[in-house]
Amino acid sequence: KAGLRLLDERWGLLGKGLGDLADGMLRSSPFRDLLSGKIRLQSVTGNDVSAAQHDIKKLTLVQLLRLRTLHLDFTPSGCGADTITGVGGTHEAFLTTLDGLLFQQLGHKAVNPGSENGQAAAARFKSTSDAHQCGREAVMFVAAAEAAPSPICWSWWLPEGVDVATAASGGAPRVQNRQRVFFNAQLFASSGKFSDGGVFEVSDFSKPDRHDPSGRLRWMDWKLNVVTEEGDLSQEPRADIVVPEATSPVSPSREAAANAKNKVDTEPAAAGGNTAGLVNAETLRNLRGGLRKTGTLERLGQQ
Repeated sequence: KAGLRLLDERWGLLGKGLGDLADGMLRSSPFRDLLSGKIRLQSVTGNDVSAAQHDIKKLTLVQLLRLRTLHLDFTPSGCGADTITGVGGTHEAFLTTLDGLLFQQLGHKAVNPGSENGQAAAARFKSTSDAHQCGREAVMFVAAAEAAPSPICWSWWLPEGVDVATAASGGAPRVQNRQRVFFNAQLFASSGKFSDGGVFEVSDFSKPDRHDPSGRLRWMDWKLNVVTEEGDLSQEPRADIVVPEATSPVSPSREAAANAKNKVDTEPAAAGGNTAGLVNAETLRNLRGGLRKTGTLERLGQQ
C-alpha cells in the first residue's frame, strides 16, 4: 500500500490527463467520477461494475494507479467485507482485473532499462505472471526506499521468465537462469550498470502473519546490505523477495485443514488420558468415605 501511494503522489502530479479517457469506453462517466474521487467503487451497483470491467483495459498506467490507490482499503468480500450482499463478488472481480493490469504495466515499466548510450533496450517476459511479479517487487522497493533512501539503487535478481538485453552489455549474465539489474527506486527504472553510489542487497526473512485469517499478510523483515564495489556483490541470488498474494482471501490449505482436524481429534483423547492418570482405586475409596449418608437407599428398600 505504501509503495502504491508514493507512486501515485509522484506520478499524479504529472498525470494532467487523469480525466482524459480513451475513446470507445462503454462506461466512461463512472470512471471519470471514480478517478476524480467524486464517488467510490462501493457506491457503484454490481451491474454497472460488471459492465465497466471491460473498460479497465483502456485506462493508462497513471489512471490504473490512481483508481487502485483510492480503493486500497476497500475489501469487497471475504474477511473484513464492506458489503453484506452478493454484489461483493462483482466488485472483487473488478479489483482483481485492476490489480492484474496495474502490476503488469508496473513490471514492464520497472524492468525496461530505458536507453543506454542512446540505444533503446527492452525486456521480454515469458508470461504475464512474470511481469506481475516484477511490478509487485518494484513497488516494495519503492516503499522500502522511503525508509532507506540512500543509496537509491537496489540489486534485483529478476524472475526466470524475464530476459533483459542491455545495449551496454549485450545482455546481463544469467545465474541460476536469472539476471540481475539495478533498480532506481526514485526513477522507477532499471539499468545494467552498477551505481556509482553503491546499491542495496536484500536478504528477505519475511514470514506470514499467523494471526491473519486471510493468509495474505506478511511481516516484512528485510536485511539490507550496502555494497559500494561491484566486485563485492553476491554472485548468486539471495533469498527471494516474497510478496503478498494479490488474490482474494481463500480457505486454509489442505495441510492446514488436516492439522486443524488432527488437533481437534487428538485434544479430547489427550485430555482423557491426563484425567485417567489422576483417578485410581484409592482416590475413589477416599471420595466414597467422604460422602454423607442420606437414608435414601434404606427408604427405597422399604418400599
